[in-house]
Amino acid sequence: MKAYWGVRLLCLVILGGCGGSTLSDDPAAPGFRQLHASVFDKSCASSACHSGEKGVANLSFSDVESAYEHLLGSQPTLGSATLGGLGLVVPGEPEKSLLYLKMARKAEELEAQDLGAAMPIATGQKAGPKTLDAIRRWIEAGAPLD
Repeated sequence: MKAYWGVRLLCLVILGGCGGSTLSDDPAAPGFRQLHASVFDKSCASSACHSGEKGVANLSFSDVESAYEHLLGSQPTLGSATLGGLGLVVPGEPEKSLLYLKMARKAEELEAQDLGAAMPIATGQKAGPKTLDAIRRWIEAGAPLD
């Protein structure tokens, strides 16, 4: 039993958690490619929600470049989001980015603002603090692709 916990502790120290996530506490903002590989491809593109040629709200994470172009170049399909001055991703402004809000806010808050469901729905679990911090830092840094 001691050997098991020793190996688990080593795993936690080396990988920052046995999930092997490439997201870290590094203050440098990740690029979208890194977020896609660590977050969106695992929880969004693998679900029925945002996979295939066209996902829910015309957002598919199946292809990294197409997803990036859509997030930065399209308006939300929710009229209340558009009327509220939100974009899917507004470089430099996480609090105006629907992607961030849907991952960071509680379902009740989103419902009260008529912004749809909290994400990700498919996994049934909210994103953890490292993931949310990485997405926030990415948007604050101007939402770079790389």
